[in-house]
Amino acid sequence: MKLKKFQVESMPEALQQIKSELGSEAVILHTKEISTGGWFGFFAKKKLEVTAAIDPVKHAVAAKPLQPSLQETKKEVEQILTHVPQTQSVSSSTQLEAPALIKQIDTELNLQGVGESIREELKEDAFGFWYSQEKENRTPLAVITFTRQWLKKRLQQVTIGQSSFNKKFMIFAGPTGVGKTTTIAKLAAEASIKHGKKVAILTTDTYRIAAIDQLKTYASILNVPVEVAYSLDDFHAAMEQFEAYDVVLVDTAGRNFTHDFYLKELQKTIHLSEESSLYVVLALTAKYSDMVAVLKQFNQLAVHQVIFTKRDETNSYGALINVCLNEGIGIAYVTNGQNVPDDVIPASIDHIVESVLEGMTLDGSS
Repeated sequence: MKLKKFQVESMPEALQQIKSELGSEAVILHTKEISTGGWFGFFAKKKLEVTAAIDPVKHAVAAKPLQPSLQETKKEVEQILTHVPQTQSVSSSTQLEAPALIKQIDTELNLQGVGESIREELKEDAFGFWYSQEKENRTPLAVITFTRQWLKKRLQQVTIGQSSFNKKFMIFAGPTGVGKTTTIAKLAAEASIKHGKKVAILTTDTYRIAAIDQLKTYASILNVPVEVAYSLDDFHAAMEQFEAYDVVLVDTAGRNFTHDFYLKELQKTIHLSEESSLYVVLALTAKYSDMVAVLKQFNQLAVHQVIFTKRDETNSYGALINVCLNEGIGIAYVTNGQNVPDDVIPASIDHIVESVLEGMTLDGSS
């Protein structure tokens, strides 16, 4: 994209100069009023600064098409945008409009629940990508491919996936009803059957008899021991009892962790050490604002990763992206059903991105 600024007395004069120097295919990006000349701030003259651009592929005057790199195009656009006053009112005819396909991507990601700040950053980079391509390469497939690559690159900022049960004590906490107990049974099976680990289960959820009975049933099927800790002393005793085990999965009581009181109660029954990792279990069916409230409380503790449940109960997966990029916390597992030991998926960047983009089509794409 070729950019040029014009200082003129009026918009008609600007249009005449733009057409003369850039051609009739040029587009006005933005306008602003400036002061020129004068002496120590006095007698300055008001002028209009107009920034226009031309797609080099269409620029008939140029000796050969200019094809800037994505980074160069993005830098040019960023330089322009930084000089646009936040309160500036620009007519719709001069606004920088995103191409239709990029708008469609934004709409689809919004429907998936991807956060606005992430979408705005993506649109900015996608706009630069769009104008760095020759016209024949500006296709729906190209836009989706760019979006996929952009998301994958951003997700590399956090740790995605579980590193084969490398911490001895895996502690699971989260709101009521997210499926912690079933998730623990699934991971106990994966650790013992798939990874050959010597596994034990410990629960501090003494509020629900049914949860204890459920864990004992799973433990019996898997042939792993299970203990109940009613206090922090019991927790320490169980840690000693399971000294010879490779992995100890710790269930905790589901609570409304948007309140600080329940987090303090949790700390009275568990012990975090260098040998332990804390996982916050969240349901994908929950509102993202509620997830943020829970994670904000857990900032007081050293959260290792998030585990998402109930993937099968929703068609909106934007929270997978939001938690990673907005909250800076990686994802260990995603569960997608009630079957034990099945229906648990080790998280991966590919899985997260494809969950969000799965089935997405743009006008003209196959």
